[in-house]
Amino acid sequence: MAVSNSHNAVYIDRLDKGKYIIDADYYVTTPGTFTLAPSLLQCLYAPEFRSTSPGQRLTVSE
Repeated sequence: MAVSNSHNAVYIDRLDKGKYIIDADYYVTTPGTFTLAPSLLQCLYAPEFRSTSPGQRLTVSE
C-alpha cells in the first residue's frame, strides 16, 4: 500500500473474479464529521475494467 495526503494506492498483481474487501487501519486525532471520497479500482493496463464505490460520511467522537 502506498499512502499519500491525497490518496492510498494498493497494488495487486492478480485478482481473480469474485468479491474482495480491502481495508486499512488509521489513527484519528481530531473528532468531527468527515466526508470520505469514493473509491476507484482500475486495471493498470486495461483501464476500461474498473469499479467504484460511493462516498461516505464518517463521524469521529471522543
